[in-house]
Amino acid sequence: MAPKPITPKRDGIAFFDLDGTLRGGNLAEWFGFLKSHGLIKDATWRRMLTEDRLLRSKRQNIRQFSTNIMNLYAGALKGVPITAVEHLATDFVQQPDLLKMHEFAEPLVNLMNDHCITTLVTGQPIELSRAIARKFGMTDCMGDRIRDKEWDLYWQSFD
Repeated sequence: MAPKPITPKRDGIAFFDLDGTLRGGNLAEWFGFLKSHGLIKDATWRRMLTEDRLLRSKRQNIRQFSTNIMNLYAGALKGVPITAVEHLATDFVQQPDLLKMHEFAEPLVNLMNDHCITTLVTGQPIELSRAIARKFGMTDCMGDRIRDKEWDLYWQSFD
């Protein structure tokens, strides 16, 4: 007698972290991409790289790094329509050399998509997080929001 086929159930939830778990890269690739499209100035880019070096050398903790880097991000994108950044995020995730997802990431997420609700949880900007979640067919996404919803533009400060 043949074994009974397994019917996929979507009972549970699988949470996926992005950096260091599904992805080998970090925010530097995304910021570099934005710089190449003229949204990040050289001085801000250098400051972002300095923040990254401070974190890697353990002279700065992740909380301080995240606050500093997102303030730089918000300042760089002040006045830019969110739709423009979302469009660039969609372009970014189509480039494997920039996205740097681990080889196991897509098959693992696809497997979990068949069996449960999948949610990407990350400190990355929401525009990038959503684009990655869409690319991999995830159900939901949680990332940093740093915009003025009323005006649909980026604003200066990050909370």
